[in-house]
Amino acid sequence: MLTPVLVSIILFISMGEAAASENSNIMERLKQLEETQNNLNHVWTMMAAALVFFMQAGFLLLEAGTVRSKNSINVAQKNIADFVLSTVFFGMFGFMLMFGDSWNGLLGFDMNLFSFNKVDDWTFTFFVFQVVFCGTAATILSGSVAERMQFVGYLFATIFISAIIYPIFGHWAWGNLLYAENASYLADLGFIDFAGSTVVHSVGGWCALAACIVIGPRIGKFDSEGKPQRIIGHSPVLAAVGTIILWIGWLGFNGGSTTAGTPQFSHIIANTLISGAFGGLANIMIGYWIDDNFRPDRSMIGVLAGLVGITAGCDVLSTWSAVIVGFTSGSIALLATEIIEHKFKIDDAVAAFPVHGAAGAWGTIILAFLMDESQLATESRFDQVLVQCWGVLLCAIWTFTLAYLFFKILDKSMPNGLRVSEDHERMGLNEAEHGTSLGTGELLRGMQSLA
Repeated sequence: MLTPVLVSIILFISMGEAAASENSNIMERLKQLEETQNNLNHVWTMMAAALVFFMQAGFLLLEAGTVRSKNSINVAQKNIADFVLSTVFFGMFGFMLMFGDSWNGLLGFDMNLFSFNKVDDWTFTFFVFQVVFCGTAATILSGSVAERMQFVGYLFATIFISAIIYPIFGHWAWGNLLYAENASYLADLGFIDFAGSTVVHSVGGWCALAACIVIGPRIGKFDSEGKPQRIIGHSPVLAAVGTIILWIGWLGFNGGSTTAGTPQFSHIIANTLISGAFGGLANIMIGYWIDDNFRPDRSMIGVLAGLVGITAGCDVLSTWSAVIVGFTSGSIALLATEIIEHKFKIDDAVAAFPVHGAAGAWGTIILAFLMDESQLATESRFDQVLVQCWGVLLCAIWTFTLAYLFFKILDKSMPNGLRVSEDHERMGLNEAEHGTSLGTGELLRGMQSLA
């Protein structure tokens, strides 16, 4: 017969074994949940990367529709070539500079990231998402210099942006995204640019502005008195389709920047959608006031500017703040378009700098005024404003200066300069640069022959 003491011991041991078994089950379930979340992070980030990659098609159609038909094949080829080169040179070299072990927060270096010497699964997923961002920054240049830049010069520019300009500034702002312990100059100051209003879009915008200044305007863009003339693209319908594709891709651009398959991205995507709409609304209204009609390019510029503007703060801003950012960003882009054409006589064929450079800078700064104080990355709102302004200014100084010097040197180094000859520009770059044409080209030659 068991004594009470022995019974107590047996019960105690049994309860301990049951508790241990329960703890083991809990730990196993937690491990399974962690693995599931990790899988979701990979799946969502890759899906978002695919959406961002789809933006290349949006840029292609937007630019092809905005230029004259004799140059549409050329801009299409540039949008393919720049992603090819971005993947090669950012992948082999720029990715390391941007996310490698930091040297004083200014530059990354890690031989494991050089040409993908040795990386894990998450690094591959992260790279795919980042390389499509790099492709976006590089392709912004394409439309701005359309119809007059040599194709080979554009290839050199894409390599320089992908391997040097973009990844080095990217390290200053995002250098701690892959390795959290990495020093990152601007991020360590509290600079906020969640998905790249400045890091991606302003970098591309400032490069575009520098190229436009060096290469000069298209033939016929300004009359003898310097007044800008409207050059109408061959298909505003294609351009509108491209804008809608970009809008769709932007949902992955901003939402995917969480790199996590969690409900957090729902608010981000809602802000993105709303800001683009209010940017378009602003330019429909203001554009009608300026033009006395509804020019199709106005609404497209507004939508894209609203999307660019919200990109920096889409995770920390309320829905009503997204309304403000979208409406003001569209207005800023329209104003910048008028200023660079009428005052500075700069020919930006697709308004790349107003949309990506000006609206990107505005969106990066205004978030400091609109975000909740609990989400500030600095000690006070005033400090946050200063940090945001410094990040925007540093981007302008670094990107524009380096790009301008690069384009100047390239212009002097190439046998015939960066710009195509006058004959080739009048002929169109489809034939001059690629030896092909649309069917309309053959029709035009036949009509000229008959005439």
